[in-house]
Amino acid sequence: MVITDDNLTQLQRHGARRDLDTFRTNVYQCCTLRSEALFELADALACSTGCQRPLGIAHLSLEAGQERGHGGVYDALNAGSIDEDDLGRVLAQAPIPTIHTPDGKDEIVLAVDVSNWLRPAAGTSPG
Repeated sequence: MVITDDNLTQLQRHGARRDLDTFRTNVYQCCTLRSEALFELADALACSTGCQRPLGIAHLSLEAGQERGHGGVYDALNAGSIDEDDLGRVLAQAPIPTIHTPDGKDEIVLAVDVSNWLRPAAGTSPG
C-alpha cells in the first residue's frame, strides 16, 4: 500500500477514533452503579449547548443521545456511583491532543471557552 496524504489522514482519523473508543470504554468501566445512565448523562453534558445550571439539570434529558427521561437523570445522580480513583487514573493516562504544525513541531491542542456569561444582577466591587 502506498501511503499518500489522503491515506495518512484516514489512518490518523482511525487512530484517533480508536483512542476515543478506548478512553470512553475506560471511563464507562469507572461507573460502578447506574453505569449506563451516568455515562449517558456525561455524554449529554459534553454535547449540550449553553450553561448548565444546577437546578436545571433535568433539561439534559432532552439532549440528543439521552434516552432516559428526567427521572432517569436524577436517579443516575442520586443512586449512581463512580470509582473516583480509577477515573483519576483514566484521565491522567489520556493522551494529550497534539497537532503537527507546518514547521515540523508537535504542539498541544487546548480548548478554551471565552464566551461571555452576562449576569446583570451580579454584585460587583465598588469602582
